[in-house]
Amino acid sequence: MGQAHSDEPTLECVAEIRGSVARLPALRPWIFPFLVLALTAILGLLGLSGSSIGLYGTGTSASDEAAGVVVGPSRPIRSDEWFVRTPWVLRQTELGLPLKAADGIGVHDVAVLGDLPVRGWTGLLRPHALVYRIFSAERAFALEWWSFAAVQVLGIYVLIFAVTRRTMLSVLSSSLVTLSPATHWWWIPGAFLSIGYGCLATGLIILGLRMRPWLRAFCSIGAAAAVAAFLATLYVPWQIGTLLVVVPTAVGAISPGLLAKASRRETVRALSIVLTISVGIGGALFLLFAYSHRATFEVIAATIYPGEQPAQRGGTVALTTFWGSAFDYFASRKTVAVVNNTNQSENSTALVLLLPVAIATFGLAAAGRLRGRGALLPLLGCLAGSSIVLSWMLLPIPAAVGRFAFLTRVAPNRLFLPLGLASALSLALLVNFLLEREIRLPPVTVTVASLMFAAVQLWAAGNYVVDGVGISVRLATVFVGIVAVGVMLVLGGHHAFGLLLLAVFSLWQSSHINPIQRNLAPLVDSPLRAAVDRAKERFPADVGWVAFSTDNFVRGTLTAAGVNNLSSISVFPDTEQWEVLDPDNKFQAVWNRYAHVQFVAGAPGDPVSITLNATDSLTVTIDPCAEELKKLKVRIFVGQAENPPACSRPFASVDHGAGRLTLYERVAH
Repeated sequence: MGQAHSDEPTLECVAEIRGSVARLPALRPWIFPFLVLALTAILGLLGLSGSSIGLYGTGTSASDEAAGVVVGPSRPIRSDEWFVRTPWVLRQTELGLPLKAADGIGVHDVAVLGDLPVRGWTGLLRPHALVYRIFSAERAFALEWWSFAAVQVLGIYVLIFAVTRRTMLSVLSSSLVTLSPATHWWWIPGAFLSIGYGCLATGLIILGLRMRPWLRAFCSIGAAAAVAAFLATLYVPWQIGTLLVVVPTAVGAISPGLLAKASRRETVRALSIVLTISVGIGGALFLLFAYSHRATFEVIAATIYPGEQPAQRGGTVALTTFWGSAFDYFASRKTVAVVNNTNQSENSTALVLLLPVAIATFGLAAAGRLRGRGALLPLLGCLAGSSIVLSWMLLPIPAAVGRFAFLTRVAPNRLFLPLGLASALSLALLVNFLLEREIRLPPVTVTVASLMFAAVQLWAAGNYVVDGVGISVRLATVFVGIVAVGVMLVLGGHHAFGLLLLAVFSLWQSSHINPIQRNLAPLVDSPLRAAVDRAKERFPADVGWVAFSTDNFVRGTLTAAGVNNLSSISVFPDTEQWEVLDPDNKFQAVWNRYAHVQFVAGAPGDPVSITLNATDSLTVTIDPCAEELKKLKVRIFVGQAENPPACSRPFASVDHGAGRLTLYERVAH
C-alpha cells in the first residue's frame, strides 16, 4: 500500500466522516426532467397559467371567477406581461405567426420582439415557442408559460449535474433559483431563458467532454441549439450576468483534464470538437439570424431608448433589497406596493447564499483542507465570477472600469437573477467538494457562516419598508431563523435536509406572488373583443385603429385582436410612419424610442403635439379629423361616447367598466 498523502484525513477520521455525513439520496438522472416536463404538460393542457390577464376582467368590473382567476391576485406591476407581451402573443396567433406585423405606428419586425412566436426557420431559435404551431392559442400560451420555468430549472439542473454528477444535489439546488422571488416577480421570457439556455449549453458542453463519441456529438448538437436560443433571448443584462457566472465555473470544471498530463491531449481534442459544434454552429445560427434582421438592429441601436442609454456604473443596489429576499412575503401581501422605495419586481431578489459559501470556503482554506482539483476548481471559478457580479452591484465602480466586463450595459439591479444563480450554484459546488473529499466543515465555521448570514438579514428586516411602513420584525426573525437553520444544515453535513428546507421556504414565498389564471377569456371573450371582431369583418384588414384617452385594457384588447392598433407600443420607430405625424422631426427626440403610445384628442385644427411622459411612454395629441391620421389609414376610433369627432359616425357601443365605449368610423367631412 502506498504512503498516504499528508493532506488526506486519517483512516479513522474517514470512517467517522462516512458515518456522520448525511449523504444525498440517489435518484436516476432522467427522473427529474421527466417530472418537470410532465408537470408542464399537465398544467398547460389544463389551460392554467400564472398570467395577470385577469386584470382585463377584474379591471372592468368582472368578478375574479368570471375573469378566470382561480387563486391569488393578478399583478398590475407585471405590465410587461399582461399589457405588452401577452396581447402581442395572441396577436401573433390571430394573424398566423407572421414575421412582420403592423401595430403601434408602423410595421415591426416581430422576430426580434419579446421572444414572440413566429413562423420560418428563425422560430427554431425559440424551441419553447414551437407549441404555437401545434396547439390552440389557449393551450399553447399555458404550455409556453410553464415551459419558461422548465427551461430554467432543467438548464441549471444539467449544469450542476454535469459538474457534480449528483442528481439530488442538482435537483434541490436548481430549484432554489426557479422558486426564488427574483424569478417569479419577473415572469417574462428573458428572466427564465437567459439563465436556462445559458446553463443548459454550458452543462451539455461539459457533459460532452466525458461522453463516448456518438454521445459527445449528441450533447454538442444540443449545446449548439441552446447557444443559439440563449443568444436569441436578446436581453443583454441577464445574458452578461449569466455568462459571468457559468463561464468561470465551466473553466474550473474543464481545467483538471487540461492540467493533468495524462489526459491533456484527449481533453483538448474533445474540447475542440465540442466547442466547434456547439459554439460554432450555435453562434453561426444566431449570426445568420442577426444578419437577416440587421436593419432592425440598426434602428434599435440608433434609438434614444434603449439604444443610446448612458453607460451604467456600479454600486447602485440598495443593501436592504440585497439582503431582503427572506421578506418578500411582506412585499407580496399587497396587490400593488412600493417596497424599499421601488416596485415589487425591482425589489425582488434571491437568497444571497454566496456569503455563507465564501465564509465556509475561507474556513476550509484556514484549516488547510482547500486542496485538490476535481471539485475545487469549479467552486473557485464560480466564486471568482460571482465576485464580479457582486462588485458591480455593491461597489461604486466607474463605467470606465465596468466596460472591460461589458457591464456598462447592465443596470446593477438587473443582476439579482444571476446572483440567485451564483448563490445556488456555489452552494451546490461547495457541497460537492465536501462530499468528494469526505470532509466536514469545522463547527466554528458552520456557526460563524450561519450567524453572519442571519445577522445581515436581521439588519435588513429592521430597514425593510412596504408603502413606507416597517415590516413585523418578530415574523421576519422567524423567516431568518428558517433560512439560517437551512444554511446550518447544509454546511453542517445534512445537505439534503438543508437544501430541501431552503427550497420549501422559497416555494412558500413564491406561492404568494403568482395568480393562477384559467384560460384567456378576459382578452378573447370580452364585449369589446366581440365588437372588434365584428368590425374586422366589416372593414379591410389594413385599416388603422386609434383608441383616444382610454385605459390599457382597451389598447391591449385591440392589439390581441390583431388589428392595426396605432395606440399600442412602438417597440422601435418606423421613421417613415412617424414622419407623417412629425414631418419636420420636431419631436424626433420623443418618438425615437421604445414607447407606449397614447392618443389624446386635440382641438379641431390644432397641430400635432408629441410629449414624453416617461422614458418608455409618450402621448400624441391630435385632432381625430387631422389629415395625418388619414395618411396613416386610420379609419376607426375607439373612445367614450361624449364629444364624438366631427368626422366620424358611431357604429358600435359596448359596456366597459362603469361606462361605455363607442366605436366610430371616420367619414369625409
